[in-house]
Amino acid sequence: MKTLRLAPLLAAALCLGGCWSYPVDVAEATRPLKNAAYTEMEPTSGWSTGFSILHIFSFGPDDPLGRARDQALARVKGNALIDARARIDHISFLLLFSIHTTTVEGTAVLEDESL
Repeated sequence: MKTLRLAPLLAAALCLGGCWSYPVDVAEATRPLKNAAYTEMEPTSGWSTGFSILHIFSFGPDDPLGRARDQALARVKGNALIDARARIDHISFLLLFSIHTTTVEGTAVLEDESL
């Protein structure tokens, strides 16, 4: 009997929650390559997470895309990314609390400074 009374509350909670994802446009390279002479390193990725309460109060990095890019470059000690792709994922709980994750993937390059 208690289960029947809780069923509408559970259904409402599931309807008010949700998740969505969308790609973000990124430039050809994450920074201008002055000499166009660079060494391709390896594929890499980085991520950044923040959250918000009531979609009003946000906590996390000021520049989540930049932080994810910097994390990806730090993993391979590169100084730019080419073929970069980014995605932002949102998970919302009862429209009260949301988690936002930004992911950046690409190929790290090391610019040849000698030219």
